[in-house]
Amino acid sequence: HQSKQYASLEKEVCYQNHIANPSDQPLANIYAYALVNYSRINRLVGLVDHQKLENLNEAVRIFSHHNNEKGQILSRLEKAEFQYLINKVDHALETALAMEPFFKKKEMHTESMQAGLLAAKIYRKILDYGEAETKLSDLLSMAKEHRLKSNPLMADVLYEMGAVYYAINEEPKAYENFKESAKLGMVLGIRDIIIRAFNA
Repeated sequence: HQSKQYASLEKEVCYQNHIANPSDQPLANIYAYALVNYSRINRLVGLVDHQKLENLNEAVRIFSHHNNEKGQILSRLEKAEFQYLINKVDHALETALAMEPFFKKKEMHTESMQAGLLAAKIYRKILDYGEAETKLSDLLSMAKEHRLKSNPLMADVLYEMGAVYYAINEEPKAYENFKESAKLGMVLGIRDIIIRAFNA
């Protein structure tokens, strides 16, 4: 509730600053980033609706108008996350796969991992377990190469790998991945990660 309140306040303040100075490019970009953050916070706490997609479309429009390439890509990635949650998986997968090379080229490794993880989750959702396993294996290698093994996204990668192995009846491998996800959750001190892994 506090996260949602803060994100709403941030969005409102940035909007007021933007409309007071509509030609000010930095204020426009700050407002667009606030829209992305607002959508992200709401998604993380489980509040998904079409209004958030409208916010993301507005962010993309602002970033495009001001030629902010990084902002455009980040807002499109967040939009893809929303599309996945509302089962528009074709659009979400296309976006995630298209953005991975961009993030790798820019050495934005965390964002590259997020895009790859989203693609893997979609593959699992559409029952393409082979592609999901391949994508997750690539992410594990990338995390090792770029010292991201303690990144919170790694807990999600390990959990997804466990879910894939469970789906294809390789329960010992599934158990090991769930266990590693729980251990990382303990290191990070994130209770939801631990509970999710133990439930699995």
